[in-house]
Amino acid sequence: MLKGQFSNSRCICVCPKDTEYTKNRNVFVKVIESSSNCNCSSVVGLPEVFCLRCQCTFETRNMGVNQGVVVFILVILALLTLYLLYVAYEKYARKDLSRHIQTQM
Repeated sequence: MLKGQFSNSRCICVCPKDTEYTKNRNVFVKVIESSSNCNCSSVVGLPEVFCLRCQCTFETRNMGVNQGVVVFILVILALLTLYLLYVAYEKYARKDLSRHIQTQM
């Protein structure tokens, strides 16, 4: 996958910290499409001895909800921008109207 692209499914393996194989990292994530491929050997890529203590889980997420929230926020921002423009126009129109009335008197 390219950087910036997101997938709806992934496999997460949590392993105990082991200084022989991994220095600091104990959570491994890999994008996969099916739960049958969610195992330590395909995600972590370390020897089977290391994988015996790892717990792998397959997760899926609904990107439609995330997209809906983003669209909702963009609509709210657009409405607020339109309201700002309307208020600025009204302020300008009132100032111009009061100036026009004063010149007629």
